Amino acid sequence: MSEVQEKNKALVRRFLEAQDKGDLDAVKEMMAPHFVDHSALPGQAPNREDYIRDLTDDQAAFSNFRYIIEDQAAEGDKVISRCTISAIHDRGGDLPWP
Repeated sequence: MSEVQEKNKALVRRFLEAQDKGDLDAVKEMMAPHFVDHSALPGQAPNREDYIRDLTDDQAAFSNFRYIIEDQAAEGDKVISRCTISAIHDRGGDLPWP
């Protein structure tokens, strides 16, 4: 694996860790201006602004957010991560799914 691919994987890990910690400033700093969320739920726009809004909503509703990276691969400038996400819905707030 190339040094660039390793750096890209590390960036994704830092991105998810910032979300775990609720560090929105760090999340925004790491996001490209034309970020595309490939895991957006139906009705959610896959853009940067909606991703941040959804993350803010999740943090308002959940505590103990954790992304656990089970597998991660990189090729070229792309990184794919298979994650387990856990959290406790104990802060109220509406969930984006029924």
